[in-house]
Amino acid sequence: MTSSMAHKFDSYWSKFHGIMVVATILDPRHKMKVMECYFPSLYGDGSSYEINKIQEVLLRMVGEYEQKSKASQASSSNRTHVSPTQSTMGPPKRKMSRFDQYITEVPCTTIHMKTELEYYLEEPVIPRIENFDVLTWWKANA
Repeated sequence: MTSSMAHKFDSYWSKFHGIMVVATILDPRHKMKVMECYFPSLYGDGSSYEINKIQEVLLRMVGEYEQKSKASQASSSNRTHVSPTQSTMGPPKRKMSRFDQYITEVPCTTIHMKTELEYYLEEPVIPRIENFDVLTWWKANA
């Protein structure tokens, strides 16, 4: 691969990678815990830096969204919390078994949060279940 092609690929992948990370964090079964589990093996000593960088991007995105939302809404709607009623998954799939083990061993930490995103990230991940529909979950828990 030429230097120019490699640069284009790296540029594309970094954008795509960021989108995938955000999508994963917004899945209530994973949140930031999946990054805490896998980033040390991907980034070594730089994993904390990468995790902090992702948190900053998320907080910036939420801040921009909140500003736009406040400008376009005269009043806020009531929030409803509905828990999914699907059955619990059987044995963990091989590709996520490391994460499943990690999440059972790592204690949840409590930190005072300022934004809804931070409250969301502080809550424990929900159990991974078969046929989980993340869009339905977000519709019910928006």
